[in-house]
Amino acid sequence: TADLAWRLQYFLQLQTLWSLTVFQYLAFFQNIDTTGTDNLYNSLFQNRTVTNPLIPDFAISSVTSGAPPAINAQDKGLLIGVLGLVPADLDTLIAKTPDGLLSLANISYFYRIAQLSQTLSVSIGDLLIFLDIIDISPFTDPVTTNAFYSKWRAVVASQFAAADLNYLLRH
Repeated sequence: TADLAWRLQYFLQLQTLWSLTVFQYLAFFQNIDTTGTDNLYNSLFQNRTVTNPLIPDFAISSVTSGAPPAINAQDKGLLIGVLGLVPADLDTLIAKTPDGLLSLANISYFYRIAQLSQTLSVSIGDLLIFLDIIDISPFTDPVTTNAFYSKWRAVVASQFAAADLNYLLRH
């Protein structure tokens, strides 16, 4: 249908612009894929090249259970390493989750924010400010991601730092 073609156009446009794989970009809109053995989740968190032995808290059965574990120091270490975060940024993101648990939903949230931060070459702190200022979720669907990106380009063109822009708009 025309609607599907239109959405696919936006999907492919930003996926290409941001140099993301299909599964990396799909994780903007849903939980990280865990189906099959060769999935994005396993390549990130069940990869013996990254962590050997594997951390049991990151087993798919654990993060998708009704009672996922609390995030401990070992879990933080893997999240920081895999997602390219600094400890303070991960703590900020954990505080923004509803429960602070090591669930697939929370891991996917951390992944989305880290990917968008890296894609836009902006710090996590600045990204969170811009997300609040722009007030369009880039994680809804490709059309709204494109709308966010258009606003993002306008904000960046203003050449204001995130903190300065936040101060100007809030005071």
